[in-house]
Amino acid sequence: MTSPSLPSASPQPLLPVRSPPPTTDPYEFVISDPEFESPSGQVSTDMLGMLSEPVDVGVDSDEERLRPRRLNVAERKALNVYTQMVKYCLLCDFMTVGHKLGRHLENRHRSQIKKPRDLNIRKICQHIASESRKSYSVVPLRVIEKKLGSYWDDRCFRSIAHELTTMGRMKTYGGSWNLPGVSDTSNPFECFFTDSDFGHDTLVKNVFATPAVPVLPIPETSGVTISISGPSGTSGRPATPENIMMTKTNVPSSESKLRKASEALGLNHQLPSNHPLIVMFRKTLEISHGNNSQAATNYVSNVLRVLCYVHQQLAANNLPPKHWADLVTADVEFYIDFFRRREEIGQTKATTINYMKNLRLLFSNIMKSFIYEDQSFPKGFDLLPCVHTITNIKLLEHKLGLLYNRTTKQQPTEMFARKTTEGENLPDYSKVVESIVNICETMPTNLTLLEQKFSNLGTVVVRSEKNSAPAEKQLSNLWRKVTCGLAINLLWTSKQRSGVAVNMVIREWESRKTHNTNSIVTVTNHKTGDKEPATIVFNEHMTDLMER
Repeated sequence: MTSPSLPSASPQPLLPVRSPPPTTDPYEFVISDPEFESPSGQVSTDMLGMLSEPVDVGVDSDEERLRPRRLNVAERKALNVYTQMVKYCLLCDFMTVGHKLGRHLENRHRSQIKKPRDLNIRKICQHIASESRKSYSVVPLRVIEKKLGSYWDDRCFRSIAHELTTMGRMKTYGGSWNLPGVSDTSNPFECFFTDSDFGHDTLVKNVFATPAVPVLPIPETSGVTISISGPSGTSGRPATPENIMMTKTNVPSSESKLRKASEALGLNHQLPSNHPLIVMFRKTLEISHGNNSQAATNYVSNVLRVLCYVHQQLAANNLPPKHWADLVTADVEFYIDFFRRREEIGQTKATTINYMKNLRLLFSNIMKSFIYEDQSFPKGFDLLPCVHTITNIKLLEHKLGLLYNRTTKQQPTEMFARKTTEGENLPDYSKVVESIVNICETMPTNLTLLEQKFSNLGTVVVRSEKNSAPAEKQLSNLWRKVTCGLAINLLWTSKQRSGVAVNMVIREWESRKTHNTNSIVTVTNHKTGDKEPATIVFNEHMTDLMER
């Protein structure tokens, strides 16, 4: 009996295994596991036999990985194999193409939704469905920002992305594009959540968005309207001249009416004090001029008035500034027209030159510091300050410099004409001396009457109103005669500015020095107080009146 032949102990040749052709079908399943593959890329017959046997699913975790799995929506979008309309979660990165958004909000974000939660979830889904029926896709702005990456900081790329979303019929929400002429869409789902900002740990808020500059209303004034040609704007869109209407009124006969006339024309309005550009400018002046400097306060006030006018004109052209860079890249005609209108109502060339000096200081700080200090300043895709914006700032600075040079040449002629007119309108000197003598003669009598009124009452109200009693009006009239008489006499003898007499405090009077029969008072708070204090000399008679 012959024994059955035993299989040869020599190893069997390995069978070559061809790799399957590449496919784009996400549902096609391809076996690939290092455990079943030899280092040489060939699979043995024993291994092939194991693969032909049924796999016990759920027994071995390694074998569970061999089961085919559907790609989720994010993976399909990454592979560009799915073109259906995508629905995005309002609070996280979840996205879907089916009807799973409501279930996702129910399971993951139920605590953040207002009551009744089920009704609000249905309203959210209904809003998205109603927009999708119009072929619109509701997309959080953070999705666009994440897609652009570092290119989001470049205004040109951001503008292109905005145009593409408009062409693709996408409605964005939850942030700001920071583009001139592009209005920010309010969040339609804000009313369905407990926190109006959706909390600090969510992704809806656009942390890179610059705080919107408030659009100040353009005051309506009476008079003859003058239309001027508007600028092209920073966005390159032409502005219609009819959008900007200037108002011209009769020139007041005295410079004392300049403030009232400028307020009536809206030329005295200012930007908010917390404006980002003004905050940086004020901090710079504190370093160069110190804290509580009156000169620095005047510089800031002048700049606020000019920029407020430019802001109003940009808003009138339907180009409200989204960043302070839009104010310093606007057309120079806005700045020229501001100074022209103020000079028409009585502002001198010297004051215009002071305004321009303050603007030149502002532009100098912008180019040297602010474009690097402000993280929200427009940047290129290399995260450096945008070259196009910097070039526009330099152009405006150069044009304002030309205007400054022209104004300084016009100042002597204007000053000569103004001084000549003022000299012709001055009152007769003898009448001035007569008024001063009258004040000096009546002051002791008025002061005695005032002392009798005060007697020992301690605190006396000297303010007079329309419904005040006759006795209060008489006391208020007497108080004004005494105090104004002392101030006029003091200014006449000392030849100082009115601010020196008005801002003198009791502490400075009590610390006065004496020289012979005269008293010398040092006043620190006045127009040029940041440079040096002012001194006032009181003769013996004035010292007695001040003591009383």
